[in-house]
Amino acid sequence: PKARRTTALRRFPVALDEDDAWGGGPFQNGTSHLLAMFDTLYGFACSGLGGAINLQRFNPITDRCLSDAPPRSYMVHAARRLAFLIRTIRDASPHETINVVSHSQGTMVAGLAMLFLQEQGVRGPEALFLCNSPWSLNEPDLLEAVQYGANDQVVSRAARLATLREVALVLAQAARHPAAASMADITRQCLCTRARDAYLGRAEHGRLYVYANPHDRVMGAEVLRSIGWRGLTSVEQQKVAGNVVLRMCAENIELGRGGYVYTMSARAFGIMRDDSGKDTGQVREDFWYPSSERLPVFGPLYAPPTANEAEVYIGAPSLPWYIDAALRADVE
Repeated sequence: PKARRTTALRRFPVALDEDDAWGGGPFQNGTSHLLAMFDTLYGFACSGLGGAINLQRFNPITDRCLSDAPPRSYMVHAARRLAFLIRTIRDASPHETINVVSHSQGTMVAGLAMLFLQEQGVRGPEALFLCNSPWSLNEPDLLEAVQYGANDQVVSRAARLATLREVALVLAQAARHPAAASMADITRQCLCTRARDAYLGRAEHGRLYVYANPHDRVMGAEVLRSIGWRGLTSVEQQKVAGNVVLRMCAENIELGRGGYVYTMSARAFGIMRDDSGKDTGQVREDFWYPSSERLPVFGPLYAPPTANEAEVYIGAPSLPWYIDAALRADVE
């Protein structure tokens, strides 16, 4: 109703577009787990611990002001719409290949959509990409407890791992569904020609791809330290599912290479570049460049990965242009 929309705008001055959509919602309303999206009473609360602490007073980032935000139920609505879209495609064209590519808070919406599909008994997509995801697998710390503690939404590390595993299983089960094949398709699979490549690609179905970037200053914040920043450790990969694979994008990394162990460090990033991308000629000593801002009482807003977090296995397959020199010549 219009009156309700007017009240919401007065309380939370986030302009709606012509379709009355939030356009993703307020930045500070992002979540590190799925449970927070179901709270119908509270969104991000600038006053933590029941009003005892004003988080904006501790915020050192001048271009990201923290303010109260609406309940996150609009994210649940978005997840249901995505699930219904996939269900519609499955009903109309059961053998169609579906790949879902999500980014930032959209990865949480996509992850929840997978669980809705599971609930409805609908086969999930063939692949799900979580790019720069805020999904955190760490035990909640004091900063998170300040925001969520009063609403009983602090989620343990074990629960976060179990939830990600359930999402991955939706993808794994989707890969087991045999796609329809004509006699011509079967004939192509028997020939050593490029026409066979598309059918060999089905071996990649059923995977959950995590794309991480160790330079992401949002996903690497102490309150998150998310998989979109550091990826998953070998132990975490074992605790989720075998179809969860990692790809990392970083300064001086062999982008596109798969199947090897990579260690995040200042030295690994190599020569520092200025804002224009020009090499400064200096050797990088600090993990974060520029250096991390500091939170009063809490300490640095960003910290480098721990020894256990720094070493990750890049399980995503090598990309064709990484293997083929002719293709690589056209890649920046």
